[in-house]
Amino acid sequence: MGHAQPSLFADPQGDLFGGVSEPQAPRYEVKPEHVRNRLIDMVETMRGAEAWPWSASRTKLFRETVWPYLLDLLPEAEASDWRAKLEAEAIRLDA
Repeated sequence: MGHAQPSLFADPQGDLFGGVSEPQAPRYEVKPEHVRNRLIDMVETMRGAEAWPWSASRTKLFRETVWPYLLDLLPEAEASDWRAKLEAEAIRLDA
């Protein structure tokens, strides 16, 4: 009868005065070889095509979001090489 049920929820208030904080989970780091493999796949797909191999919306997504994100994960010198390859293929496919 005298047993108290343990709380099912963490303390909602937390520590207001900056006590010991909970350890943070390790941050995920993207491996450069995964980025390179993805860029290789895309460039090879583009080289093997006479016209854009993806729909217009997917092409726009790659150009505006995916490629800049992937290139930001690489060292600047390597990113500029990949950027040149992607731009050369994009110019060819846009023609």
